[in-house]
Amino acid sequence: MIQNVAFSTNDIVSANTTTSILFLYPRVGANAVTVNFPSSPTNGQMFTIALGDTTSVLSAITVSLQPLANIFGPIATFNPVGTSYVNNITFRSVTYVYSTFSGYNSWFRVSMG
Repeated sequence: MIQNVAFSTNDIVSANTTTSILFLYPRVGANAVTVNFPSSPTNGQMFTIALGDTTSVLSAITVSLQPLANIFGPIATFNPVGTSYVNNITFRSVTYVYSTFSGYNSWFRVSMG
């Protein structure tokens, strides 16, 4: 299921349990957002966070992912206006998979771009 959300600076966006792709649409001037991952994921569930529109973005967008303790490879920034991929933290989308293997019960980053 695709979920589309427009956000302003410091908004908190909560993904629905069945969301597989979360498109974030920053309002003019937005530069920070918190994303809550699906609250009841299933083993093998994929979850992608992507900027759906970059026309109003003038700078990098700070991203805070929650619950951070259960996310391996958390991102810190989307940078749709630049081409810098310094330390693998600057990009426009990221995908995670949820795994219950060996009791981890966590999200693991599998790709970004």
